[in-house]
Amino acid sequence: MFVAGLGFSQLLFAWAAEDMKSRNWLACHRRMYAYYGGVPHVTVPDCLRQGVVKCHLYDPDLNEDYAYLAAHFATAIVPARVRRPRDKAIVEGLVKILSRYFRFRFRRSRFTSIAEINRALMVCVERINDQQHRRFRVSRRERFATIERAKLKPLPTAEFDGGEWKEAKLHPDCYVSVEGDYYSAPHIHRHKPYESSSPREVRGDLDPFARFRATARIVGQIAGAFYGMEGRAALTETLMNWHPHGYRGCRRQIQECGTNALEKTGITTVGNAINPYVGVLCLSAKYHMDHVCRRARSVV
Repeated sequence: MFVAGLGFSQLLFAWAAEDMKSRNWLACHRRMYAYYGGVPHVTVPDCLRQGVVKCHLYDPDLNEDYAYLAAHFATAIVPARVRRPRDKAIVEGLVKILSRYFRFRFRRSRFTSIAEINRALMVCVERINDQQHRRFRVSRRERFATIERAKLKPLPTAEFDGGEWKEAKLHPDCYVSVEGDYYSAPHIHRHKPYESSSPREVRGDLDPFARFRATARIVGQIAGAFYGMEGRAALTETLMNWHPHGYRGCRRQIQECGTNALEKTGITTVGNAINPYVGVLCLSAKYHMDHVCRRARSVV
């Protein structure tokens, strides 16, 4: 559960998610800023892994996605110190108030989905925000509307387009898999690290052309490429000599065992045949080639 509160009015916001991974952590921040109708000058999050890589009082190391979100919304991130609850005393008190009221009001309710929990949370949030504060003598919402709303920064006009970045290495067939889609990359980047995000953006560190964004989603198919036929020709020649035996030698080795299982699959180019060839070679290192070929025939 994500709980937030403003520093002056203590206006409460809460949202439930199935987990607290990076994408949900960023999404909760976007919902929070939209609920407040503005962005505070300083955001004080808890010191958790999704937001802070290394917590430090003066120069904390932020998560890359979280720092990108802070730059987009023009807010300063000052994480609370470890084992220092007073750094975020307001939200600690709001968590106690919300949990007590939620458990009392919905003590006889049973929730079956995250959406039902969020609807119940919003009922509690609105009730707490509209209730008169004992010390302020006015409600949190009234205090926010009269004083604090004007002090917030306006929301950016452009929508935040962030995602959860993951690191991997480019496969020998020079294709990148992102959310079930496959994107081709220059063959010179084989075995080199790359990063991919959930909005289907792929980037590399060595080549400016190794960063691109997909414009269409074709599930399970090749959805994008950023090099031409000359790159394909170089890729084919490189793949021929990638393995010490060569793919031509691998084909002869398989055919000598009395099988043409790979040819039955309709594979005609070396670039498309790399996956089954590598699979056969890996199995031949552990099992006898005759057994591997019989297994291939039974699968095809």
